[in-house]
Amino acid sequence: MIDARADDESVDQAQSEPSSATASPGFDLYDQLRNDILDGRLAPGTVISQVQLAKQMGVSRTPLREAIRRLQQEGLVEADFNRRARVAQVDPSTLEQIFTERIMHETLALGVSLQHMRPSDLDEIDRLSDEMRESKTAGRFDEWDEAHRAFHRQLALRASDHLRSRISLLTQQGARFRPMAENTSDRSWTAWDIDHEKIAQACREGRRRDAIATLARHLARSATSLLGSVAPEYDAIQVRTILEIVAGDVSLDR
Repeated sequence: MIDARADDESVDQAQSEPSSATASPGFDLYDQLRNDILDGRLAPGTVISQVQLAKQMGVSRTPLREAIRRLQQEGLVEADFNRRARVAQVDPSTLEQIFTERIMHETLALGVSLQHMRPSDLDEIDRLSDEMRESKTAGRFDEWDEAHRAFHRQLALRASDHLRSRISLLTQQGARFRPMAENTSDRSWTAWDIDHEKIAQACREGRRRDAIATLARHLARSATSLLGSVAPEYDAIQVRTILEIVAGDVSLDR
């Protein structure tokens, strides 16, 4: 657990100072900070002390600034009016924005990829779909989560590097909301399993439009479920709008 007492170090400096050429300690620190945020050990709003962390981890300030800069890029850390690094609040509008962009980019990536997929690519999609169902049935959430992320990466496998990079960043930004999925209803889990199987089947059968629409609904359903946990009264108008554009309507039940 990180001891995160505030200091006066400027985040502007963290953004502008170049990273060290030997920044492996910064990578380790980045992983630890990221895991503490995603696991809830560093609560939203916690101020991250660069002075305290540098002493605690036995690293210089340069790799620490690099770690904080990377966390800012993922949306896990933000700067308050004093420019101190602070764990970002769980904001429903941020969650909605992430899923809106994921629908845009992942459906485009799938549409492109399906025009170039090989039989082995389709086999892997089927395998990951089966693995998710088995992991969920056995209650192994960590294994389900790993297979789930691999499944979505596989759908975008044949898209451009730039598009896949953007999707990867959005997935990282949404990672802090992942623990909320463990508290969702069995109905949501069942719907997600069915979505994955429908996507896999549509890909296998060459039904590109169906695969794209089902992926859009799957992501919209995930956003709706998570938003229901964070802010039940929140109106996800962006998610509904992009779903209508991509899938032709706003229904989540097809």
